[in-house]
Amino acid sequence: MLVHPTIDCEEDAYSELRTRTLPTRNELMGAWSNVVSSREKVIVVCGDAGVGKTFFLDCIAAHERSIGAGIKTISLKKCGENELGQRFVRFSRETVQQSEGSPRITVCVDDVPAADERSYSRIGRAIKKMSNAGCTVVIALRPECEGLLDVLENPFIMDMHRLLAKVYPGQDAGLTNGIPKLIAALRSDYEVGDRIEHGGHTYRMAIREMVSDAVRDSLPNEDIELRLSLLLLGRGSLDDSVRICQHADEESLSLLEREAPFFGVSVADSSFHVAGLSDLEIFHECRQEIAEACASAEHIALNVAETLGRRGEYRRMGFVLDAIRDSALAISFASRHGVDLVCAGHTSLVSRSVRLSDPNDDAAQQRALINSLAVAEISAKRDEAVSLRESCGALAKTDACEKSALRHAAMLGACRELMAGHRIARIRRNPNLDDDQIELMYDHLHAAKYIVDGKFLAGFDALLDNPGRKRMDGIPSAMLADDFYICEMMLGEVPVQNGGGAGSSLEVFTECGSGRLASIHLGMRSALRILMGRVTNFPEVEKIVTRLGSTDDLVPQAAFLIAAAVADLRMRAYASASVRAKRAASLARDASADYLLAAASLVSDAIEAAAGTELECKVRSRGSGPAIGALNDLRRMLAQASRGDTSSPVRFDVLQRSTCSREILWALNLLLNDCGQASRNIRSIMPANWVRYSSSLLGALNERQDQGDGPERSYSESGKEKGDKPLRIRTLGTFSVAIDGRELPVSALGARRGRNLVYALALTRGHSLAKREAINMIWGDCDYSTGNQKLYETVCLARKILRVGDDRESVILTGRSSGRIALDMTKVTIDVDEFEARANDALSSEGMDRSVVALASEARDIYSGGVAEMIDDPSGMIEGRIEALTTLHADVMVAGAKAALREGKTYLSSQLSGEALKDDSLREDALLQYVTALGVLGRTAEIVTAYRRYKDALVHKYHAMPSETVRKSVDEALEHSGSSLTAGRIDGVAEDGDEEVS
Repeated sequence: MLVHPTIDCEEDAYSELRTRTLPTRNELMGAWSNVVSSREKVIVVCGDAGVGKTFFLDCIAAHERSIGAGIKTISLKKCGENELGQRFVRFSRETVQQSEGSPRITVCVDDVPAADERSYSRIGRAIKKMSNAGCTVVIALRPECEGLLDVLENPFIMDMHRLLAKVYPGQDAGLTNGIPKLIAALRSDYEVGDRIEHGGHTYRMAIREMVSDAVRDSLPNEDIELRLSLLLLGRGSLDDSVRICQHADEESLSLLEREAPFFGVSVADSSFHVAGLSDLEIFHECRQEIAEACASAEHIALNVAETLGRRGEYRRMGFVLDAIRDSALAISFASRHGVDLVCAGHTSLVSRSVRLSDPNDDAAQQRALINSLAVAEISAKRDEAVSLRESCGALAKTDACEKSALRHAAMLGACRELMAGHRIARIRRNPNLDDDQIELMYDHLHAAKYIVDGKFLAGFDALLDNPGRKRMDGIPSAMLADDFYICEMMLGEVPVQNGGGAGSSLEVFTECGSGRLASIHLGMRSALRILMGRVTNFPEVEKIVTRLGSTDDLVPQAAFLIAAAVADLRMRAYASASVRAKRAASLARDASADYLLAAASLVSDAIEAAAGTELECKVRSRGSGPAIGALNDLRRMLAQASRGDTSSPVRFDVLQRSTCSREILWALNLLLNDCGQASRNIRSIMPANWVRYSSSLLGALNERQDQGDGPERSYSESGKEKGDKPLRIRTLGTFSVAIDGRELPVSALGARRGRNLVYALALTRGHSLAKREAINMIWGDCDYSTGNQKLYETVCLARKILRVGDDRESVILTGRSSGRIALDMTKVTIDVDEFEARANDALSSEGMDRSVVALASEARDIYSGGVAEMIDDPSGMIEGRIEALTTLHADVMVAGAKAALREGKTYLSSQLSGEALKDDSLREDALLQYVTALGVLGRTAEIVTAYRRYKDALVHKYHAMPSETVRKSVDEALEHSGSSLTAGRIDGVAEDGDEEVS
């Protein structure tokens, strides 16, 4: 990814591709014709790496060959200095012999290495012999080979700038400086991907090669030091480079301007701009090459770090210091600027300086204490941070630098306290101590407070014109970028890619080594995809919440659990959804986050409504304000819809019927789609303009998400796994279709019939249907001719949408002779097949309990909430298939429960057997395993409940009583749990209802 700290890099890249014009072959051959017409015999092209010398020689060779001339080429790239003269003399002798009787021979010599005067003298004599024999010799040289020019007799030196791209006046060329190699790399990335920032691999590799060539060993040490200083600085004034390299003068800089356009030196303007390296991410990509160069020029790196510190570029300074991290001076320098480096994201470097600080130096220990506090505020447990605050508060004497460092640490602590839900004392501005980083933290505190209070529009307005969110030069700007992304998403805005971008935030948080900040960032991305989209799972939510629990970040924990509860609700996992919503409410209450508490309460009500519970109309809520009042209005609407009351109007205290507030879009997404029958009732009592407005905004947002709205698609919920087929269809839990890891929007397959056709093919055994079967299944209420026409139209639409691979072949196969429609299973993965494979493997692995348990658990995870029912199939084929899958699920759950009990995994056994009872409440083998496991766990009340439910269902359906085997197993389980109850006593209580069971 190409990111510039101050410029939208993607726009900059497109600008360079539009405005930079490389010389064409015809233009280069025009220049070559002028050289040939001048009857010059020795032509030298002198320039640094990447300027296109080799391409020019290739063009010459192709042109000369096309007109019938003889061509001799040689590359001396891997030729050692000792063998250089001998090899070239041998080459020249062969060329002279070949030239006898030939009217015209052109010799192209490339990659001449640096060598001593003796070798150059031999090469010069060999070139003279070839030119005397009538050969035209073209030589490509690098600047350090100027010794060869001295031995040649008046060679024609071609202007290297004829090979560079044309730069129009007033146009910046910060990514390429007109170098053909870099422009070609940018074009390659552009052709590979729709957006340059999603590719960039070729460009980054080209930059790394340019960096290696720029500080190659063949250059004099003084030149290497000058070039290294420019590379490390990236851009700026030539005065800085002169101050760093005292031997640098106008002559050496002018030479660099003429021969090495990569550095973008302009002596007239006293400035330089190294191609691409002013961008921090690209600079970081070159860390290996830069570290190798810094190993022998440590003093240059330290001087550059000092210059960057004066500029306030602490993030870049940290990268430079990291390149010489084994240096004692670098550690001391990092300690002096510790808090600034922490804000820039270099916590690991500062932590290292703390560990290596001199224990006998009181001043060093005091700095180390302050640096430790800054690091702890970013990533450590809160108790540790509080302890360090007390220690720093007890410092008796601090200088101006230490006071500034403590100020920064205090602001980092305030940002942390906001996430912990603690009240933050009013922070007064101090113009003597506040810098850009502190200003950004002020802005983050205000924006985060708006977000926690549900005032997304206010946060959006506050950050819209804030340039700090685009800089991405440290942790404060990364947090600000995330704040704006949250506001954008929660308001239904399609996130705009900019120079900052959410992906850059992840880079900053990952590089700083803070698992805490990275967890908050990744959790935020997943939570927003759920709340504002139709995603049905939250990757690693337990791991993220546990990580944040160890650092007492209550606010993000509550927010992520709310989103996870919504995802569980969509999967019909009502129990886990309810537990997560209640836990989120408890955390929000502890954090005094009233808006999150109201949101958790709304989600809890939605879960109950989806499960068929009628809600009370009275809404009790803690806190006040428009945001909370709006959620309360929606809760009253949901309560009314859950009771089926669609006739009387809903009373709104805050919301207006005429306009729909963008701040409640996430709640409307939940209420309109995820509450079962209550959602259908809500649509009938909700103002029509609300439905239209929210549907259009959420639809646009979902479409952007389906297309992949950022560089973090690898963390997306529906990501394509390695080795997966390009198309994936889910029918278990919920129905969805994903191509190359991107889930298609609901409307992609057109009308409902199109989705039903794909669903039927995916669920049918063999994934093939006769046309008559498909018509009867989906268009059973139509006559055959009408159904056949609709089937034809639907198949055409599905074939057009479901195309995969480079050749864009459809995965829908049709046979004219066979009259069948099928899925191409070489390109399609279906979760039903995966479930059946795991289930059959588990059932066939009898005797291998560990394997049975593992396979049964995998089958349960895939099966999730059961088959998504979409078709009212009059033919009965789908219903029969669903019943077969349900029976298979119950069978494998019972087998897994038995194996788990033998393995000593009692709780897992109770879970698996409980899943089987959900499929079939009358399965005796499932009940036996269930009560046995509950007996070992000591769950008396659950044993009684399970037995009563089984008995009631048996009596209701078959008018029979439980078998003696069941009654005996229940008695044993109750005895094992320590209860004096028996199956007989439970039956007696059920009959007369007077005896109390405890």
